[in-house]
Amino acid sequence: MTPFRIRLRFLRVLSRLLFWGGEGGPPARAEVSGAAAILARTEELNRNAERHWQAVAADPAARAQVLGKPWGGASDTGPLLCRLGIVLTELDLGIGHKVLDFAAGSCWLSLILSRLGCDTVSLDVSPTALELGREMFRGEPRPRPGSEARFLAFDGHRFPLPSGSIDRLACFDGFHHVPNPDEVLGEMFRVLAEGGRAVLAEPGEGHSHAEDSLVEAGRFGILEGDIHLPELIEKAKAAGFSNITVKPYPDPAAVSLSERDYLRFMAGALPIFPVDQVRENLRQFSIVVLRKGAARHDSRNPKTLLAALEMAGPSRVSGRGGETVVLAIRVKNTGDTVWLHEERAAGGFVRLGAHLAGADGVVTSVDHGRAGLPRDVLPGESLEMSLSLALPRKRGQYRFVLDMVDEQVGWFEGRGSSPLAVDVEVNEPADSRTPSRLQATIRAEDPMPLRLSPGVPATLRLTLTNTGDTVWLPVTVDGVGAVAVGGHLTDPAGDTVRDVLRVPLSRPVAPGDTLSLACTLPSPREAGSYVLRVDLVAEGIRWFAEDGTSPLELPVVVA
Repeated sequence: MTPFRIRLRFLRVLSRLLFWGGEGGPPARAEVSGAAAILARTEELNRNAERHWQAVAADPAARAQVLGKPWGGASDTGPLLCRLGIVLTELDLGIGHKVLDFAAGSCWLSLILSRLGCDTVSLDVSPTALELGREMFRGEPRPRPGSEARFLAFDGHRFPLPSGSIDRLACFDGFHHVPNPDEVLGEMFRVLAEGGRAVLAEPGEGHSHAEDSLVEAGRFGILEGDIHLPELIEKAKAAGFSNITVKPYPDPAAVSLSERDYLRFMAGALPIFPVDQVRENLRQFSIVVLRKGAARHDSRNPKTLLAALEMAGPSRVSGRGGETVVLAIRVKNTGDTVWLHEERAAGGFVRLGAHLAGADGVVTSVDHGRAGLPRDVLPGESLEMSLSLALPRKRGQYRFVLDMVDEQVGWFEGRGSSPLAVDVEVNEPADSRTPSRLQATIRAEDPMPLRLSPGVPATLRLTLTNTGDTVWLPVTVDGVGAVAVGGHLTDPAGDTVRDVLRVPLSRPVAPGDTLSLACTLPSPREAGSYVLRVDLVAEGIRWFAEDGTSPLELPVVVA
């Protein structure tokens, strides 16, 4: 026998003596005493876990492997991803869910959860493992907007988290290292919110005697225990978990059928399926789902998104082009999912939205406007909302299509809900009293620079073209919205004299129309070089430059 096999045999025997009390399998009393002995060594075992991770971090090959997980090796990746797919499905994740990755190790699972839009908490007894996790996150090329990642040290006893603060909990190949399972299961139950769940993916019977486990236990003194499913289930129930389920999926390499047997099995030949082989493989690993109370679904991980919408005010809308109207809408949650109102960068909250369509129903402006909910809305609840929307700028018949939207998830119509169509009539284009887009081109007809005599007014001839979508009114009842030419003058010292020019229009100017205007320009009394900045202004509303118009800058020489 080679020295390596002698050492391996010694470690196997030592492991059985240490954890199970004998070579051939322990009696029930020995199991109890073995568990008590392991529990008494909790602090030591947790320190040994840190020693293990320090060695991994110091070994370039081992470090690269853990930082590359789940793509750690060609032979390991397939089975791991198969189990991972089941775990992610059973976690029933939603955008913005707070997920605890217990015994996170290098935090590879935390990174995947973060990519899915979850806020992650990576918890481990090893500070070195958590530092590897931070390194893995720093190298992430596709961070999910709005997701938050936290890395917390575990003292081996109590989770440093408030009660009920976690939506989901995942433990992937970590629980079998725990020396105090009752205490840890109690902490899992405590930090989970009502309706939350924990999913454990663990090696099963015989893991402690596997060659890799014996080597790791012998080298670092870490705990490599077996998971006995009936015992785990009883402990989970004692911690408070209910509705415990186990996924009966074997390793993907464990079961294969010939094409003939597969077709016969699909035709109803049940004895062909290797049930005994599946049962034996399932002893080697298990995926257990522990639930805390009845499942609850909100707009972060919705099930049925349905809404009933109706107008709480007039059923038709009319007004001038570009005018803003306010719609009163009555909304009822007719699905089975709670609509959350609190806005999050990651999404998962519900708002009322609108599309703009022509009279033929063809949408011309997607996402024409949105309004947030004032509060969370439970299934069956109703509320009234208001939605401010800008009318189209051109005269004609239109339609607002109103629907609820679960941000970063989808519009309710895509889930089978019926939107509300509201007919819209635009009677006339917007004017400068309620402007939409105030834009113009301004051109001077006089040769440049303007040459003035000190204190002697001069005539400035301008050509103004309406390049916006709003009628310019020369005068209004209260003066608000009347359009005028305005000018500011900058002197040689760099000081600006405002409103040296204020000339109202001579007539209304429609979009696309051009107006020539002669303006009287006062002349400074002191000789020198000046700059005149000419713009248009809708009185009491805004200067055209605020909407993107380029003011005309004219050099002025006073001599």
